[in-house]
Amino acid sequence: AIALSKEGKLLYSASKDRTIKEWDLTTGKCLRSIDTRLCAGANITNVKGLTDAQIASLIALGAIDRNRK
Repeated sequence: AIALSKEGKLLYSASKDRTIKEWDLTTGKCLRSIDTRLCAGANITNVKGLTDAQIASLIALGAIDRNRK
């Protein structure tokens, strides 16, 4: 999905990776990226003793890397 700012200078895009990006239409540069997952960036990848269900939940929330083994 995309949306323009009221002034028409910024574009916002939403993607399947659950991020929203803010773009400067003058320069074409991405100004910021917002991860919409609740725990994005928590990075508890090395925590031990989690059940498969807990791991699946934490992956969905963005707290654990999706490629965890």
